Amino acid sequence: GPARRNCVCVYDIGQKSKLSTLAPLSMYRQHDDIVTCLSAHPTNTALFFSGSKDCTIRCWDFRVPDTSVATLGGPNVPVEAKGHSAMITCVDTCGHSLISAGLDHQILVWDVRQLKQPVCPTQQLPLDNHAI
Repeated sequence: GPARRNCVCVYDIGQKSKLSTLAPLSMYRQHDDIVTCLSAHPTNTALFFSGSKDCTIRCWDFRVPDTSVATLGGPNVPVEAKGHSAMITCVDTCGHSLISAGLDHQILVWDVRQLKQPVCPTQQLPLDNHAI
């Protein structure tokens, strides 16, 4: 429902229940707007990333309920760590990199080995107006 749009919910789909009746095992709620995408950490199976309409990427740890372990981008970081200025539409990992794309026509590359604050993009690739 609407209360779950700004959070990531984890379910046990191995339960023998109807999908519509499953209750979340855990909820991660620190995004300020709709969560638009998810990606697993490339090397640590306890971590995953979420992108949001709030222009931030959050790194979550399954072992730490309700609190992100890192935030990439957003309004309260130094200018060099700002990240996206519009909704994030995609996050994915490759090697030690997290790649994010947004409606600001930017692809940003982040080093996931460096999750201490503030996390700065290591590469910025502008897109033309025809790219998604």
